[in-house]
Amino acid sequence: MKLKLFIGTILLAMCSVSNAATIGCGSGRTAELGDASSCTASDGGNAHGSDLTAAFTGTWSNVGSETSTGNSGSFFDVTLSSGSWGSSPAAGTWTISSGFWDVYDSAVISMHVGGGNRDATDQWLWEVDTNETSGTWAYLTNTVGAGGLSNLHLWGTGGSAQVPEPGSIALLVLGLFGLGLARKLA
Repeated sequence: MKLKLFIGTILLAMCSVSNAATIGCGSGRTAELGDASSCTASDGGNAHGSDLTAAFTGTWSNVGSETSTGNSGSFFDVTLSSGSWGSSPAAGTWTISSGFWDVYDSAVISMHVGGGNRDATDQWLWEVDTNETSGTWAYLTNTVGAGGLSNLHLWGTGGSAQVPEPGSIALLVLGLFGLGLARKLA
């Protein structure tokens, strides 16, 4: 019985491990997004599908937006915890509906800020970890005359057939091995 409890505890601990991190990028103007896996920054205005195709593979669709008027899509919600739309700095949280992952395989969140003096980054694209549903964001500026927060968008690509990650497969194999070992020792 103790062995079964030990194996169960090990498996639970392994399932709780997350590799998501807060990723910051940009120069002059910087921004960060929590629970992302990579970031691309540029000076080029609002993101378009072609910008995402150039930075990441796939054909991307804009599936949710948040702006000063708050026109959220059904899959995406953004809240402010400090600052305001059109200001700098600003920060808050983002949420992706779990239903998003039933439809799309990959997600990118883009952030755009006003042109300001146009000598620094004004657009960021973050790849979000698969099945991630929430995180934090911040727009930080160290450039005089930089524009304020304009919008955040959620982009999706891929079909609904998701392939298990290697870590998930390893956990399944380890769990089956543990069950077999526990049965043999019982």
